[in-house]
Amino acid sequence: MTWWVFLFALGATARITRFGVSDVLFQPTRSWLARRQGEHQIGLATVFHCDWCLSVWVAAVVYGWAYLADGADWFAWPAAALTASYVYSLVAQTFDGEDD
Repeated sequence: MTWWVFLFALGATARITRFGVSDVLFQPTRSWLARRQGEHQIGLATVFHCDWCLSVWVAAVVYGWAYLADGADWFAWPAAALTASYVYSLVAQTFDGEDD
């Protein structure tokens, strides 16, 4: 795996994890999972409320695809776009003081 594929996979993992845990667009799904799971049980809803918990699973999938892709465009372009989205959000938070 080349260094740029590794970095794109890292950025894609970060962006997908943020989407799953804190993005407004995924909130209805998180709420549905929480209602379905119940208040005092540990399950899928818990994973989608914890950066650490979700990132392990996302990284396993993303890095598996990165390994199989071996630098192919079908992985590199979407991973680069997700990485750019995540880097932009960091820049916006730093300079604008916004979270989303």
